[in-house]
Amino acid sequence: MTFSPRCSTISASLRTAKREQVERADNWPPELWDLEMDPGETANVIQEPARAQEFDALRKDLRGLFQRLGAPPLGEWRSTTQQNLTVYRL
Repeated sequence: MTFSPRCSTISASLRTAKREQVERADNWPPELWDLEMDPGETANVIQEPARAQEFDALRKDLRGLFQRLGAPPLGEWRSTTQQNLTVYRL
């Protein structure tokens, strides 16, 4: 798992040379980034119909990685993973 300060939530991601697919532990939607066209990750391309097959393949790879590592399946991970953030008061 990786911590993404972008959304202040726990996430798991699978990154290749060309793409990054992100799953969140809470109610944030998944993400798909085209690292070739958008290396700064400013446009989530997950809603583009032409990307559906690509997203499904990356999601399958991520689920396989979870299984090989003995981690709970993504569906269970979303409901059981928690993060405690430190709140700083000024």
